[in-house]
Amino acid sequence: MNKCRAIDVGSESQPVGTGRVPGDASRLGEAENPRSSASVDRILANAFNRISTIADRDVHEQQMLKPRSKDAIATASLHLACHQENIPRTFKEICEAAQKSKKEVRRGCKIIRSVSNIWIEPITVEYFMPRFCTKLELPPEIQNAAAEIARNAVEMDLVPGRFAISVTAAAIYMASKASSTQKTKKEIAEVAGVAAATVSQAYKLMKPRAEELFPRDFDFGSH
Repeated sequence: MNKCRAIDVGSESQPVGTGRVPGDASRLGEAENPRSSASVDRILANAFNRISTIADRDVHEQQMLKPRSKDAIATASLHLACHQENIPRTFKEICEAAQKSKKEVRRGCKIIRSVSNIWIEPITVEYFMPRFCTKLELPPEIQNAAAEIARNAVEMDLVPGRFAISVTAAAIYMASKASSTQKTKKEIAEVAGVAAATVSQAYKLMKPRAEELFPRDFDFGSH
């Protein structure tokens, strides 16, 4: 579990869901959250050990694992453990920390979930919003606006089938575009770990209803 130390376990892939973020895990090195880094590491270690044990048993029993895939299954177990403990991380973050390809880890996740009774709660846009906005150095007003835009877009069913990360990124782009603290699609895409085209696609779905998505008290251009 030493690799977990390379993964930002801050506030916050599967289709987007609605709802509020459960007890948020702190970023490594930050003290404002009641769950310390050591506590998060311990929780993740326990979850990782639980899932990897199930994966080793069930996957090997069904002979679905090639010798070269063992590390990918372990990395996939870590990805699923993060999600189960309400501190989900993107495939990009997990893969970079473990030095594995997204293709390998996605396949590992599919294998584990196909043979094991592991339930992962749907991920909401709000899991990623605080962390992405912090990395982009956006003020709280923009973060709050982006969070409401994303929630409203989901509730209005404007982004069916889109992943939480792409909806989050598009909402941040929309909010920043309407403010004096503007960020490009490329900047946001790099932080979110998606392609700029992915941000554009989600944004295009949301743009026609933009007036309904923003908070009623949002002061355009003043932030």
